[in-house]
Amino acid sequence: MIGFAAGKLGGTAMNLLLRHRNLTVAEARAEIEAVTVEDLHRVARAVWADALVQVPGRAVDWAGLTAAPAASPEVVTGRRYSAVEEPGVTLIVGSDGISVVSPGNQVTVRYAECSLLQVYPDGARHLVGHDGFTMTVEPTLYGITAAELAPLDAAVPASAVVRMPPRDPARIPQPDKQGGAWSGRNARAVARTVGFWLFGVLTVVLAVATALTVFEETDHEINPQGADWGVIRVLVLLAGGCVAVWHHLFRERRKG
Repeated sequence: MIGFAAGKLGGTAMNLLLRHRNLTVAEARAEIEAVTVEDLHRVARAVWADALVQVPGRAVDWAGLTAAPAASPEVVTGRRYSAVEEPGVTLIVGSDGISVVSPGNQVTVRYAECSLLQVYPDGARHLVGHDGFTMTVEPTLYGITAAELAPLDAAVPASAVVRMPPRDPARIPQPDKQGGAWSGRNARAVARTVGFWLFGVLTVVLAVATALTVFEETDHEINPQGADWGVIRVLVLLAGGCVAVWHHLFRERRKG
């Protein structure tokens, strides 16, 4: 009896939540015995008609099922907002719908075919279309204002709108400022590396050119008129400047 009571615990709790009457053992047995094969057949057909099957990496068209769409067939026409942190991701707000387009994918929810619109006080919008496609619009991630989302709020049927309570500020996504700072540091590091090698090569080239010029200018057989020290001084100054810049970049790279 203890095992039987424990088995009924889940059903009893559900009946309590739904305010349904708890059946006695005899009543439950009578309901089960009243189910016919025709009842099971009818329910099975109803389930099959609306079933969504998820299988690992194989088609089930042999069973009469067609693949669910992975993307919307079209996008709306309207104003575009680029994602702050995701290159290639664009939010499009149109007069009849809203789309999010990313490389290789696109999702559209038409206002007239919106099953649910969750509106958050911080400006975020979460939409669910009749076809099951969903999208979340975070103003902080697209740089869009409440006024620019006005067409969406005005066109979605009022019966589909649900006003949500304020979110914990920690749950509101923000652009990654540290990521931007890292990008700046990374760019400077790349610039230092390029400059380090560029001035290193220039230093070697100028050093070789200076050595060859000194040899030619001081060789009386090649240049019987005597050395042109002006040219040599210019080459020495250029080589010295490249050495100084290269040494500075070398120290900066070692610092990180």
